[in-house]
Amino acid sequence: MALTLNRLVDYLERQGIEVLVFAPVGKHPAFSHHGTLVPIPSIPLPRRPEYRLASGLTPKALETLRAFKPDLIHVAVAPDLIGFSAWRAAKRWNIPLVASYHTRYEAQLGHYWYVAALKGLMASYLRRFYGVCREVYVPCQSMMDTLLEDGLRDNFRLWLRGVDVVQFNPAKRSAAWRAKLGIGKDYSPHTLSHVCFEDA
Repeated sequence: MALTLNRLVDYLERQGIEVLVFAPVGKHPAFSHHGTLVPIPSIPLPRRPEYRLASGLTPKALETLRAFKPDLIHVAVAPDLIGFSAWRAAKRWNIPLVASYHTRYEAQLGHYWYVAALKGLMASYLRRFYGVCREVYVPCQSMMDTLLEDGLRDNFRLWLRGVDVVQFNPAKRSAAWRAKLGIGKDYSPHTLSHVCFEDA
């Protein structure tokens, strides 16, 4: 997800569009970011320090957002406090709100006994959150179909993920690497009937 959004910011900047990014920041970022970063206070999750639990937008961050006078607010992670704060700010200042859908958070809760009881509440919140967005960008048709079957509002737009053909190029194929992993030389990913890359 983070890489996809970073590529989006890079693209927007190359079109001459100024972008502010409000996000939690660790000590050792996985990659260099595009856009102007506004760090949000956060703490690492237990046993998964690469994931950080952020607070909502601080008063200083909200002032930065308001002074920026955005034409559009894009929320990437709806269930967290940053997403909720951005939703409230968009409503208060009458700024169009869009979101990108990356993960079925409500479904994931069912896999953890200590938060499984919150699954229904999360589903209700997300239905309301995505319902007020002008548009919600989903990675593939099957995900869009699933969300519509779940009763969400039909404000979805496909945001298909591309492939970096410079980085992922057949010229870089390594027979030794494939053999090490037990991948036969005749294997082809085209044998898959359907793949939905959510966090490409």
